[in-house]
Amino acid sequence: MKQQGVSGPMVVNRRFARYAWGVVLLNIVVIVWGAFVRATGSGAGCGDNWPLCQGEVIPRPESIETV
Repeated sequence: MKQQGVSGPMVVNRRFARYAWGVVLLNIVVIVWGAFVRATGSGAGCGDNWPLCQGEVIPRPESIETV
């Protein structure tokens, strides 16, 4: 008689391997995105005032032109 619905160790290992590869790929994406931000200077929007940009988490624009 064949058992159905029972997941053996191979199925669990495959799921874990798939999850682990997904985590590795996500980390690579985060690293590449960080390198892009660093290379373009996009992260320097607040200058030396990071993490509070001019004392606020979300800085208020001084005029409509800054939006």
